[in-house]
This record gives sequence, structure tokens and C-alpha cells, in this order.
Amino acid sequence: MEVDPESLRGKEAIDRNSEEIGWVDRVIASEDGNAQWVFIRTNDEHENAVPAEKALVRQGLVEVALDKDIVTHSPAVEATGDLTHAEEVRLGQYYGMSMDGESFQTPLDVANAYAEGLIDREDTAKRLARWPYRPHVRDDSGILDDPPVWNKGTIHDLEIALTLGLIDMDIYGHVLELMSISGTSRDGATHDRSHRC
Repeated sequence: MEVDPESLRGKEAIDRNSEEIGWVDRVIASEDGNAQWVFIRTNDEHENAVPAEKALVRQGLVEVALDKDIVTHSPAVEATGDLTHAEEVRLGQYYGMSMDGESFQTPLDVANAYAEGLIDREDTAKRLARWPYRPHVRDDSGILDDPPVWNKGTIHDLEIALTLGLIDMDIYGHVLELMSISGTSRDGATHDRSHRC
């Protein structure tokens, strides 16, 4: 999707739930002039990069098709200038972007891509293990509930992919192993210190 950088700069940014994230500080464009990365400066003066394809101008605001927590916990980048290759790779991995720059919307998209032969087993496992899963719903006691309906973006996506036969038990087990190594729990919380808190 083509995004005009000038349509984004200086605008307030909100997440997909209409929660305020910050404002668009700068935009990195490709050689053909289309926006590639949008940098959102939060109220605590941190700057977070999101793929431009996730940003849409609506009623004078930049609406990011992600949860605020996913944006604010993205890998740290330099405050000025273009992204380094290493930063772009880290961001691409964090947002689950494929080699052609298109990003997967949910873990089920990753599993579908594997089932269709678009990505290999190891890449599939790594993408699913580092996915920024949303936490399960908690009740007032703070105990994790098991939602009776499909809660998109949680670990349930991974379990559904297994049930549908999009991934097998070997991949499922490997994903859980990688999540354990990286410090990501099955409720979506992460203890990976490479991400800014």
C-alpha cells in the first residue's frame, strides 16, 4: 500500500483501539517516495518506529493498526537519520514482516504462509516464537481467564493453527521452546530485555 509521507508528519497517532500513542515525528520514505517507516514520539519522549503500511490517516489522526503496547515495546532505534540495516532487520523481525516487506496481521497468517510453502519450518517457528502476543483477559482477581471465544492475537492463535493442521506438533513444541528461551510467557508477557520497557 502506497503511503504519502507528507500526509503523516506532525499528526497525532492513535492505536487500533483509539488509545493515544503520541505524534508522528518523522517518516522514512523509499526511493519512489512512498513512506516505509513512521516514527511516533510518545509523551515520555521515546521514539518508536512502525511499518508505514500499518498507518492510516483518518479524520486528521494517524491510526496505527496495532495495539499501543506493541508499538511502545518495539526495538529501540536511533533518534535521527535513516535506519541502519541492523535496526531495519530487528524491526522487521519484531513486526513479523516477510522478505518482501509485507507484514503478517496475525500468527495465523504466519501459519498459513507455512502451510502454503511460502516460509520454511525454522522461519515459521522463529516468527511465531517472537510474535508480540496479546495477554489473555484477566478478571478482578488477576487470574488468567481462558476466554470462551477466540481472542485474536493471543497464544490461542498458535493453538488454533495446530488444531487446523497449519502447523504440526513438532513446530508447536519448538515455538514454545524458543519462547521459553527468549523469556516470553504463554500469556503474552515478555521478559526479553532487548525490548525497551
